[in-house]
Amino acid sequence: MNHLLFIIFIAAILGWGSLGVILTKISPYTSHLFGLLFFYISLFIALSPTFTIISYLIRICLNKKEIYFSHINTSFRQGTLLAIIVCICFFFQSLRVLTWWNGSLVLFLALFIELYFMSKDI
Repeated sequence: MNHLLFIIFIAAILGWGSLGVILTKISPYTSHLFGLLFFYISLFIALSPTFTIISYLIRICLNKKEIYFSHINTSFRQGTLLAIIVCICFFFQSLRVLTWWNGSLVLFLALFIELYFMSKDI
């Protein structure tokens, strides 16, 4: 279990490092599709393990009497969904179409996906 958290932590560090390199080296005005694609991929890779670790730590603090191994799958799923929400909202903002109802629609879609997985106990 500890090695899995270590791998997730290393993925977060690598994701934030790659995002930092992309933000400092690639201009969004001169780069074409690949620059933006690398930005969104590295943003997802940075946010997903970060949200996973934060969600896992919150679950440990709130559920002190439970087994911790069962929380990592749920935390990973929720961290990935949150990262997808952020990336989609950033993409909408880059197109200048992000409004409060677009963001709410993306959030509710992710909420329904999470409710589906929670009902199946996956």
